[in-house]
Amino acid sequence: MIFRSPDTPYKAKNTLLAVTHFIRQHLGLQLIPDKTHITTFGKDFDLLGYYISAYTIRMSHKAEQCFKMKPRAVTTQSHNLDGKVVKHVNRIIRGTVNCLFTSFSTNLEQFNELYRWIRKRIRCMKFKRVRYGKAVRPGKYR
Repeated sequence: MIFRSPDTPYKAKNTLLAVTHFIRQHLGLQLIPDKTHITTFGKDFDLLGYYISAYTIRMSHKAEQCFKMKPRAVTTQSHNLDGKVVKHVNRIIRGTVNCLFTSFSTNLEQFNELYRWIRKRIRCMKFKRVRYGKAVRPGKYR
């Protein structure tokens, strides 16, 4: 990722060529064109699991979907809720929080939404709530 000011696109291209040459000659690596961008800081982009804009740094959409897959695999309604499941979900949450929810990120509301989603999954697992068209209250039969 190379940042440029809006009035100097030619300097950014020269910088990209210099960086590409240095990486190829000294490190023996190549840049992938799809992942190499010249941009201003005012434009939004995803980088290493973060969504970065001019005003916020949040967990990217792709990272959020990958995070949701892990608790979804553990909290299936066909299994009973026990202490092992809760410990496993806590490990998943702790690992994600330590990695993506840092002091410079501004994603407290996003974290609260994910936390509510996980609590709902655990409640549904505990009470085995299943929807059949209309809601049926416990103890009431049609």
